Amino acid sequence: MTKPDIPKRLAARIRAAQTRLEDCCNSVSGSDFNHRQAADELAEYDANPEAYARKNYGNHGIDSYPVTTRISRLREKVAYHSTRGDVRKQRIADAVAELEMVEAEVLAEVSGMRPTSGRVPWPKTIPAAEQLLRDHRKELDDLAERVRLEHEARKIAQAEEDRIEEERDRIRREKGDAEHQAWLATQSPEYRREWNRRIQMIVDGIRSGRVGLHNIGEFIENEVNGRS
Repeated sequence: MTKPDIPKRLAARIRAAQTRLEDCCNSVSGSDFNHRQAADELAEYDANPEAYARKNYGNHGIDSYPVTTRISRLREKVAYHSTRGDVRKQRIADAVAELEMVEAEVLAEVSGMRPTSGRVPWPKTIPAAEQLLRDHRKELDDLAERVRLEHEARKIAQAEEDRIEEERDRIRREKGDAEHQAWLATQSPEYRREWNRRIQMIVDGIRSGRVGLHNIGEFIENEVNGRS
């Protein structure tokens, strides 16, 4: 059916109803997307809690506060979304019914009007609700995939930077060790024995647990160098 040209105010009423339907579909598809994301993450955790914790929280175990809090919130989110399906379907049905009612009212009103100037074309028909949902879901899925790929690319780049820096550190350590050994070789046997004795004291202290980052400076100053 060819729709007639209509006054601008009536075209605005139709466009407003169309926008409400589009917004409703976007909201529902967004909620569905969040539900799927939460359910997928929860399934990953349930399949292997230890692997999930290592991947997402590093040194935090499965019983740590960050992990338990995240999983608790995910379970709450999944449980909530699982009860909202009928409500969301009804919201879409109501928005579709409103648009149909507005279009019918506008058509009835225009039919009883005398032709006037300044009319505009009937607003372009928007896709059906099902298509709006599919389109927005695809947009969200595509965005999530782009974010995932960017995240993976950053991880790969960071891993390569870390590898390069570790290699530089290794070279610096080896160079420093070589220079130190060359210098130590110029010292007297007594000096070398005393040096090795002090190094062994530090190693033994660390192995025994008496020495750590919190007191190694004091240990060297007082016990290794004997200045207490």
